Amino acid sequence: MRVRLTVRLGRWNEAVRLMEQYEKRFSALPPEDSFRNKTLGAMYYCWGNVRALLSTSDDRYDFDEYYAKMAVCLSKTFVDPRQYADMPIGMWASLAGSSQEGAPQDYIEAARKSAWSISGSWDGSNELIDLLCTSELAFYQGEVKEAESVFTYMIGQTLQSGQHEIGHKALFYLLRIALRYGDRAKAEGILKRMEDDLDKGGYAHRFFNYDVALAWYHLALRHTDSVPLSFKTTFSPYSHAYFAENHGNQIKARYHYLMRDFPPLLAYIATMKQRESILYGRVEMLAMEACVHLQMKDKKTAVACLEKAYKEASPNKIIMPFIEMGRDMRTLTAAALKTETRGIPNTWLEAIMRKSASFAKHQSCMISDYEKSFGRGRVNLLSKREREVLSDLYRGLSRPEIAEKQGLSGNTINSAVNSVFNKLGAHSVADAVRIAAEEKLV
Repeated sequence: MRVRLTVRLGRWNEAVRLMEQYEKRFSALPPEDSFRNKTLGAMYYCWGNVRALLSTSDDRYDFDEYYAKMAVCLSKTFVDPRQYADMPIGMWASLAGSSQEGAPQDYIEAARKSAWSISGSWDGSNELIDLLCTSELAFYQGEVKEAESVFTYMIGQTLQSGQHEIGHKALFYLLRIALRYGDRAKAEGILKRMEDDLDKGGYAHRFFNYDVALAWYHLALRHTDSVPLSFKTTFSPYSHAYFAENHGNQIKARYHYLMRDFPPLLAYIATMKQRESILYGRVEMLAMEACVHLQMKDKKTAVACLEKAYKEASPNKIIMPFIEMGRDMRTLTAAALKTETRGIPNTWLEAIMRKSASFAKHQSCMISDYEKSFGRGRVNLLSKREREVLSDLYRGLSRPEIAEKQGLSGNTINSAVNSVFNKLGAHSVADAVRIAAEEKLV
């Protein structure tokens, strides 16, 4: 219990020192002593979890060694050690934090060995975790068809084994793949499946994980009104990159991005750079940071940020975070191709530009289909004030002129213009005017 409390307080290095002391004391007991084996078995499980968490920052993937010790102890007695190390974790499968080439594979190999030890100690555990990690890496590397087939296979397996948490994570990636190809019907079917699973129990943070998937879906549709309220708040205090709070912050970042609320988003990304972070999530935020500066009309900084994101992603061929930025990444890569002072290969920029353009096309069609299905034409999405502002923009008025005409403050007009941009999926006044003309909104 002392070890468990120390872990839950986030004092992991202290917990490791405690476990080293207890290991010496309990190992001195007779090898067949039931008390010895129950205690050490539970402690080694906790130790493995702590080492997995610490691997995000120290790039040492040795947690499988402690699960192996656990399996030896629990082969002589029985206790379910999971009750001593429950943690509210997020949606990523891999905790690898290093951008060094091969780091994700090193984590996967340790996870594979760990699965053997854990699955032999109690029923319905984590024998699919290494497969989940492997498919997750394939997804981030852009091998979505290969990943999709494995995730689909895993869903059937989790039904039989009761590994609901792994099943939810696989469903989350299937949702992102469906959105990658603009398949709204499939995405909604996945959400319905996750919702139906909420009543089955199985793991405590299933409601949070469902909300993450729901938020991702509505953000892809640019339907920010339906994003769960918990993701519209300020960023949560940092605990660990793997925990639910951090994954919630990743969703909040996407919400801030769509709402063009850039200062707190940039502040969050700046703090992320000062601590450990999971590789996949870090690349997602760095790609977003580059697009933020593009939106702020700072092309030079945007290209510099894109280069940093590329350097983090390229050793392990990670490309999906760039593709999922859609039209903004297409615009940024096109701009980067015209820049001479950069360290990104043309072939990479051209590939990302092509793939992000395809993503944007599918997304646009999906949004249009969604709006037609629910009678949510773009004009109906706009408030009366937003329609008036759009009309004035169409007539060529500047923001100060609109403020004077409507008797409102400049901040109010800026807020209305940003909301119009968000709802129309526009990135500039010219873009908004073009959409307004094409869809006869004014």
